[in-house]
Amino acid sequence: MWKSALAHPKLVFELGNPISIRLLAAHLYYRALLAVPALVHSWLSSCKDRQLSSTLTTYTSQYFSPTIIDVELAHIKGAAGQELADDNMSIKVAAAVNEVMASYSVDEHQLEIKLKIPPDWPLHKIEVRDLKRVGVDNERWRAWILAVQQMIWSSVRTHIFLGLLSLHLTYPSEWPDN
Repeated sequence: MWKSALAHPKLVFELGNPISIRLLAAHLYYRALLAVPALVHSWLSSCKDRQLSSTLTTYTSQYFSPTIIDVELAHIKGAAGQELADDNMSIKVAAAVNEVMASYSVDEHQLEIKLKIPPDWPLHKIEVRDLKRVGVDNERWRAWILAVQQMIWSSVRTHIFLGLLSLHLTYPSEWPDN
């Protein structure tokens, strides 16, 4: 449908042109995925039409998610990752499997988490896995993981979370436990 329109860069929006309307709708959907992913996810979750839901998920994972994921991972690999990385914090991006690993060292202890981006992101949430939690009690660690999941879902950029995690681990006594 709109793949053929992308091959013709001189195609201009014309009100009566059916391809123009489809391109406009696709662009609006893409912008909604970028600007309000939680709202799109909420709408899709509450959609009672299984065929529509399945079609939209397939369409998103085929045409939009790869671009959104690539941009996000490139952003983390680039300036955002370099800004956060220091002697204590390291960030590794595995673009081939859509994963980000963050490691933070405190004294001789190392904390590690892995963020797994699903192929139809942002329609489905990023999975946060704890890999190492040496030196942190189980309740506090779970609270951190839940906070990470909420923060990632509520923001579009995962690098914001990594910065806050770094602050939280640098000054743990100044943050509430819950």
